[in-house]
Amino acid sequence: MKLLNRFSGLIFVLFLVLLGYLYSYFEIINDPADGIHVWRQTDGLSIAQKFFEEGNSLFKPEMHNRLGGEGKAAGEFPFMYYIVSIFYHIFGVHNWVFRSVWILTSMIGYYFLYRFCADLLKDKIWAMLISLFTFTSPILIVYGASFLPDPIALAFIFIAWYYLYKYVNERNRKHLVITCIFVVLSATLKITSLLSILAFAVVLGASLLIKRIRWQISTQALIYKFIPFVISFLVIFAWYYYASWYNKVNETSYFYLRSAPIWSLSSQEINEVALRLKGWSREYFYATGLHCLYAFALLTIIPISKKELKSPFYWIYFFSILGFIAFVALFYSQFSYHDYYVINLLFIIPLTLIFWVKKYGFILQKRRWINYTFQGLFLVLLIASVIHGKRRAEERFAIETGWLDKDLYELREQLESYGMDQNDLVLVPHDPSSNITLYAINMNGWTALNSIREPRIFQEKIDQGAKWLIVSDSSYYDNSIIDPYRDKLQLDFKGIRVYNLQ
Repeated sequence: MKLLNRFSGLIFVLFLVLLGYLYSYFEIINDPADGIHVWRQTDGLSIAQKFFEEGNSLFKPEMHNRLGGEGKAAGEFPFMYYIVSIFYHIFGVHNWVFRSVWILTSMIGYYFLYRFCADLLKDKIWAMLISLFTFTSPILIVYGASFLPDPIALAFIFIAWYYLYKYVNERNRKHLVITCIFVVLSATLKITSLLSILAFAVVLGASLLIKRIRWQISTQALIYKFIPFVISFLVIFAWYYYASWYNKVNETSYFYLRSAPIWSLSSQEINEVALRLKGWSREYFYATGLHCLYAFALLTIIPISKKELKSPFYWIYFFSILGFIAFVALFYSQFSYHDYYVINLLFIIPLTLIFWVKKYGFILQKRRWINYTFQGLFLVLLIASVIHGKRRAEERFAIETGWLDKDLYELREQLESYGMDQNDLVLVPHDPSSNITLYAINMNGWTALNSIREPRIFQEKIDQGAKWLIVSDSSYYDNSIIDPYRDKLQLDFKGIRVYNLQ
């Protein structure tokens, strides 16, 4: 046991690496974006590529799709894409570079989750079990090695938890500053990642206000403690205000956070989304593990004594559950098509287990054999969850949606030999996404997303300089929009047809 306590951090990291191996991380490390939500994945890849090639500042993100004219558009704060572009300069533009940054950041998040659990519970075995259990969610496994910002935002929240707890216990202002930095980084990636932090902030804020009412602290001291949080929320607001302005100036609304509340849907639509959610459930968690979490949540949220209602941990969990429910209600219809929307709700998994162990510690610690028995049972559940996560990850990584013709990546390397310049503008009428084809060939232009299937807009883009028409979908070969250019076929590369528009 002494050996475990001494090297527990290293042991936990080794377990993380082992799970990464089991989840096929080392096999897919250099695979291109594909599978479910390849559309959104290539948006991030595109922004990172543009930072690398164009040398844009951090505050001027750009994509291959020209959108309002120059392809400039902002959603999440693109600092992670910017970091990837820096590594591109060192190692070259490779998928393994991007995936490695994502995997490493996710792993760091789990490590800090483990440290938070260990400090709060004073039990390193429970800390390992809870943190590793979180890393068995299939969508965290898949997107943690992917190209979406959601798992990175969650990782930063785990880091913020750790430093916030350190601040509460040690009153070292440095820890509060670090907390605020990671809260800002997380929220500017995904504003929905704030749910758990808001619960912490409400409880801490209420505690400080009560102390002020009782004259236990001065007004000046109260304001001083609130300043870092106020500054953090101002920075978060400033980014989203700037992003809105940036998109407006560049005439694009591509990145726009829209709510889709449950009350805006008909009863039939609500039922349809519920069925989709049921279908997605195996992507969220192992079924038995999910049922156990429901039980743990009920046991945690239902108070068993009046003393418990005075505990800040109870109210943190209570407000976290409220935030969880509010988010689901506000974005209900989005869950029908976006399984990754739930990623920043998965903070509830470790939080539920942590507070359950904390609440019933008086039973678990009464006898060692009781604690060891529960840990042994949970280990069995963890192993079953790992097996489920491994199976789902392998299936998800193997999915080819048909949205992407991977021969486009090969064409990218041979553009010049076919008389095409990387700076030429292209039209891709068969592609309904923003950047899947454009990123694959690394050329700027427009897709069906820009309504170029309409003859008038198609001609407008030609007038704006579009030089090539690219069609990689064989079902689109006979489309009438191609008719005027059939005699201008420049090449047919493995079924990828390129027509000269000029």
